[in-house]
Amino acid sequence: MPTPRRNVLLIVTDQQRFDSLGCTGHPTVHTPHLDRLAQNGALFTRHFTANPVCMPSRASTLTGCYPSVHGVWTNGVALPRAEYTPINDQTQAVLQNHWTDPAQTPPIPSHLLTLADAFAAAGHRTSAFGKLHVTPTMSDASLGFPESKQRWQADPAMADWHGPYYGFEHVELSLDHGPMVGGHYTAWLEKHHPEMAATVTRELSEAPRPTPLGDLYVSSHTRQTHPTSWVADRVCDRIAQHAGADEPFLIWAGIPDPHHPFTPPRELAEAYEQHDTPQRAADPETMGDEPRWVTHARGGADLIDAATSRRARQYTDAMVHLIDEAVGRMLDALDAAGLADDTVVVFTADHGDYLGDYGLIRKTIYPARVLSHTPLIVRDPSGSLSGTIACPASNTDLLPTLAGLAGIDVPTGVQGEDLRRVVAEGRGLPVMIQSANGLPSATSLTTIDQTHRTTWWPGTGKLDSFDHRTDPMELDNLGERDKDPSVNERLGQLQAAYGRSVRPTVGRVACW
Repeated sequence: MPTPRRNVLLIVTDQQRFDSLGCTGHPTVHTPHLDRLAQNGALFTRHFTANPVCMPSRASTLTGCYPSVHGVWTNGVALPRAEYTPINDQTQAVLQNHWTDPAQTPPIPSHLLTLADAFAAAGHRTSAFGKLHVTPTMSDASLGFPESKQRWQADPAMADWHGPYYGFEHVELSLDHGPMVGGHYTAWLEKHHPEMAATVTRELSEAPRPTPLGDLYVSSHTRQTHPTSWVADRVCDRIAQHAGADEPFLIWAGIPDPHHPFTPPRELAEAYEQHDTPQRAADPETMGDEPRWVTHARGGADLIDAATSRRARQYTDAMVHLIDEAVGRMLDALDAAGLADDTVVVFTADHGDYLGDYGLIRKTIYPARVLSHTPLIVRDPSGSLSGTIACPASNTDLLPTLAGLAGIDVPTGVQGEDLRRVVAEGRGLPVMIQSANGLPSATSLTTIDQTHRTTWWPGTGKLDSFDHRTDPMELDNLGERDKDPSVNERLGQLQAAYGRSVRPTVGRVACW
């Protein structure tokens, strides 16, 4: 019997650690809706992102491929697509003549199909709300990227643009983080809440801040005007539009929090200032000698003290609280529309945050567990995925898994796997993390297996290996000492995995 064509609601937050939810071990944060979603679905306890920063990770979620294939190796690199390739008229003609089907309008993508492309081709209505971040937000307006902040500032008509965009037929975007995230959100706030827009704009310009971190402060936003709630509003409206429709849907809900700046709404910020939150597990004052990888990741930056770390964690918890409320509203909207039994719901994040561990804050390109280990909850109405699942999983696995759950074909070239098959076969194959900043010495290749993180630095020959069963904060580097006879075996497995999977010429536009 064929798989029924199910709807998909994919909720992707930004910079949210695995341990940020009640169901993943946070002892005090208030996340009843997400905890219940996990209880009624599958909670993956060893889910890792393909890259510890935004754009490469999101490109992996959208394409089911690792950065070496989709080409987005760092922030600021657009996910390859013919219509967003900055080329001249002659080269555009080459794209149109050789890489597209003349009978198809608009032209097909130049290289990799996205999750939205695959679902749209199968007859799903596709939409995205909030943060996507598949083209550079800091790019010059002349390049024409729809997520360029400069373009939005220069062209008021962008407020009326809604796609199509990377396979999504309708989009309403946020471009940044904090109280004023740009894009369709800012246009909405300025139109419907002009006094709040003026207030938070003024707050953004005020200095100095009363904390060591300039982006750690209370926002005047209410719950109702906050960007997280705006995303939930748009998604709930879209779900209501699909009630009673014959066509299935895919909705991407891109919540821009709890990414820095750490600026929750005033009501929640003041409440969480009195809130108990776990102390940083790796405190530079007590962890002994700074590990080599921490020195490398820190790159000369000042360490964050315990008080600042605590406040950043409290405000992050407040933002996660609001995210949970937003998720609850989306789930309620599915129930009200009579669509809950036909909709796969996924909650995940693109990467994590140090949040004061090791004296560090925000993120780096280093593939530390606190940055790469992210939540993954899947509620499948059929129950094919359920319970707590400990096998290694990657965000590259989302596309094939959701395609399988929705009964559609997986695009050719996808590197991830359908997690239903992985779980059913009891496999524990390692997943990969690829990270770089352009310097050979900073390029790292990582595998995550059932117990260890193993990272090889080809430019320096260094090897990191951590046993997460006994060393979850990665302070005892087995790769630096002859303490684990399996280290060399794991290195061999890592190199073999990359030899099978790295296809560096795919996902690039080449025109001549």
